[in-house]
Amino acid sequence: MEPIESISISYTNFPILPPQNPALNYVANKLLGDGSIKLSCQNCSLVGDMAISYGSVNMTSSKALSEMVSALTGQVQVTVQNLSGHIELRTEISASKSMDFTAHLPQIPLTPFEIPGFALIGPVVDPQIVGSLTLSSDVDFIYGFDVSVSVYYFFGPLSLNPRS
Repeated sequence: MEPIESISISYTNFPILPPQNPALNYVANKLLGDGSIKLSCQNCSLVGDMAISYGSVNMTSSKALSEMVSALTGQVQVTVQNLSGHIELRTEISASKSMDFTAHLPQIPLTPFEIPGFALIGPVVDPQIVGSLTLSSDVDFIYGFDVSVSVYYFFGPLSLNPRS
C-alpha cells in the first residue's frame, strides 16, 4: 500500500505556555498565575506515513443544506506506518513569587455520642496539607522522550453530527 501522505512536522522553541492566542493566554493566566511558568517545545518532531485505505460516508436526506452537512456519518480506516516522534520540553520557572498549594485529605468523623435511630453528635476532623514554595533563583530544565510506531491500524466511526 502506497502512503497517501507523508507526515513531517518539526517545532523548535515553540511556546506552549503562555499560549500565543490571546483568549487562551487569558485563561492560562487565570489558572496558572502571571506567567511565572513557561513551557516550550525545545525540539519536537513527528515523521511517518499515513494512508486512508477505506472510507464511507452516509448522509441522511434533508431539505436544508446546513442539516445535510451536519448529518454526515460513516467509517474510516487509517494506517500509520513508521511513525516516530521526538519530544523535548523546556520548563522555565521564575523566582518572581511564591507558589502556594493546599491538599484536602479525607474527612474523619468522630461520633462519640449517638442517639440510636435519631442522630450522631460529634466533631469532624478535616485535615489539610498547606504549603508554599519560594524559589531563590530561576529554574530551567529540559526533559524529553522518543516514541515510535511501526504499523498502526485504526478503523472506526466518522461522525460530523455535533448532536450525536
